[in-house]
Amino acid sequence: MLMTAKKPFSYFLSLKWKAFLLTSTIIALIFQGFLLRSSSLLDQEFEQARHELYVRHQAEVSMLIAETIRRLTQLARTVQAQIEQGGMSDVALQGYWKVLHANSDVESAAFYDKQGELQFSYGKNVFRQIIVDRALVAASPASEVGCYAFCSITVAVPIHLPNGEIAVVALSASFESVILSFSRLSGVDMGILVDMPTQQDSAVHYLDNWQVDLTAVTRGETTTPLVDLASQNFNLDQLNYHNKILRRNDHFYEFRTIRISTSKTSLKSRLLAVSDVTQKIIEKQRTVFGGILFAVSGLLLAELLLLVLLWGPMTRLRRTANILPMLAENAFSQLRKILLQSNRVKLFKDESHVVNETAIALSFKLEDMQGELYDRAELLEKRSAELEKEKEFVTGLLNTAHVLILVQSELGNITMINHYGALVAGYDQEELIGRPFVEILVRGVELIDIRYQLGELLSGERTEFHHETDLINSSGDLVHMSWYHATISSSDDSASQILTVALDISERKEAEEHLGWLAAHDPLTGLINRRRFTEELEHTIATCNRYGHTSAILYFDLDQFKDVNDTSGHLVGDQMLRCVARQLKLVARESDTVARLGGDEFAVIVHETDLEDAGLTAERLCTSLVEITVEGEGRYHRVSTSVGVALYPEHAGGIEELMANADIAMYQAKDAGRNCWRIFDKDELGKERIQQRVYWNDKVKQAISSDTFTIYFQPILHIESKRVSHYEALLRIFDDDGALLSPQLFIQSAEQSGLILEMDKKIVEKVIAYQAILNKRGSLVRLSVN
Repeated sequence: MLMTAKKPFSYFLSLKWKAFLLTSTIIALIFQGFLLRSSSLLDQEFEQARHELYVRHQAEVSMLIAETIRRLTQLARTVQAQIEQGGMSDVALQGYWKVLHANSDVESAAFYDKQGELQFSYGKNVFRQIIVDRALVAASPASEVGCYAFCSITVAVPIHLPNGEIAVVALSASFESVILSFSRLSGVDMGILVDMPTQQDSAVHYLDNWQVDLTAVTRGETTTPLVDLASQNFNLDQLNYHNKILRRNDHFYEFRTIRISTSKTSLKSRLLAVSDVTQKIIEKQRTVFGGILFAVSGLLLAELLLLVLLWGPMTRLRRTANILPMLAENAFSQLRKILLQSNRVKLFKDESHVVNETAIALSFKLEDMQGELYDRAELLEKRSAELEKEKEFVTGLLNTAHVLILVQSELGNITMINHYGALVAGYDQEELIGRPFVEILVRGVELIDIRYQLGELLSGERTEFHHETDLINSSGDLVHMSWYHATISSSDDSASQILTVALDISERKEAEEHLGWLAAHDPLTGLINRRRFTEELEHTIATCNRYGHTSAILYFDLDQFKDVNDTSGHLVGDQMLRCVARQLKLVARESDTVARLGGDEFAVIVHETDLEDAGLTAERLCTSLVEITVEGEGRYHRVSTSVGVALYPEHAGGIEELMANADIAMYQAKDAGRNCWRIFDKDELGKERIQQRVYWNDKVKQAISSDTFTIYFQPILHIESKRVSHYEALLRIFDDDGALLSPQLFIQSAEQSGLILEMDKKIVEKVIAYQAILNKRGSLVRLSVN
């Protein structure tokens, strides 16, 4: 008995009903999205409008502040005419102050002389000395917006007195006048918030939650309760960037702070704008309700129209589906005959007619399939040949490029390397295929990091990797290489590979090493230079401090070396310097440090020595240098040197003092008759030199920090034209008693201490600033700096 499989039970649901239900659901979702989008757009438009209004309010506040500053400046300038008429006296100016105070918003006034000293003041004295000094220095009005005892706008204007001197008139206006003017212009209530971490006795209306004082507010009887309620509901920092809406008694109020630019030293303050936006929000709610009503009505109408439109076409599609299996039976002609008979022309075609026409076109396509498949096979064969040619071209390009190029597998093995890369490594290409890439790199600690970085490339954590690592070739020689790695992926989603490109940077490495040597050595003698010597001396002192050792510095200065250059030329002088350097390196201990500090000055650091051993070393070196003879222009020059010896920590507590004491000892050797050595002696002469060095170093540092340089300008006369061609800037320094200090000793100390560059910068800045002042006054005078 045959058993037949039982078909699964299912309900038949026509496509038109499926389409109706699906499209109805989609339309409903679209309408819902439309409503949400419309509501969102309304919110955005509301926020945009409020933001634009906020920007306009900010501009208006800035304009009112600028207008107040301009008006105060104009009022201050009228004081000059008053002084010309009645003089600068307390009685005359007090009368003028009463006129200003009665007819304008001026809250206080003050008058200063040319030294910036206060002469008279009226009203609250809110003026800071710094704004007066700025007006005097710049010879132009200066202004400030700030909150100190209270918020105010102040200006300081320089005026010319009848006797030709310059004085300063300072006026101030309360910031409350600005917010009152702004409130009248915009219809928005305003308040001034001043940061105050704790409530003080001077607070007008302190808000605990915001930690600010509401110093002033428009329409205080209605606005102050709203501000109190806002401080309990909002964070003040939020109002700095966004507006906040508060509902109270069926009204909506918007709060937003407006930043004002105040002095850095004043209390931080801002304006609080309070606007009634009830009507705007009601209009927005009405618009949203109208949109919902329109969307529901449209949804119902769209569903009815959709059902009517789908009924007829879906019926025709069902009839067409019954004859489509004839395509599988290759009954192309019969299928076209039936479809052409049933596809009667209509005034308006729909999808059912398009399906019939598509089926007819598909029958023609299937008949032509055999020919098309044959043509495609020929095209694929031709394309394969072209790809083979491209592969040969790329291979040739890789092998001719003078750059190492290789490909690594996901396991880090070399799968391809070009001819140049194999040549650099010293192997055949076949020998390198399959070997791990890291095997051709020099062994070292960084090899572990390179493996890790390559792993990150394969895992996709990074896109490229660059490093400089030596390659070890087949002969064991090292080649300096710069490596660049990047991942490459196949189109068939196989494992990632790494493309590696490397450049030979051996020549660049040699150049860098040479430059590094030049930075630390004297190119003439090959000894270390002053900068490297200072580093070595720092290290030596640190070692002495750590282990309690004693070390010495020997300071050499060749006697009358200038005569060698003057009589026999600089080439002979250079030869003598090289001989001295060679002799010092030969006689000094291997552990000692020999350096040329510049010119004919040399120095030797003797490590772990004592006073007696340092003297013996100085004697040995001084004696060996006497043996040097250099042939010059018809004469022979014998080396003579004076050596100063100073020990650390016996003779000094730091590098500068140690070098200075060695220098003093060297001059003591010169005073003793030259060609000898002396150990630093703390006699009166040495103490006096140390005191002079310390004294002038302190003077230099004090003058730079306090900027007490004085510039005198000396006229330079052109003799033929009898006219002053320009003025030379001369440095003058005075001590605390007003006495003139020696510029020569001052500059010499600055050069020795390394502060000369900073001093030069300040002097040039002063001359340029004075030149700018002269140009503003219309004086086209040339200045020079020696």
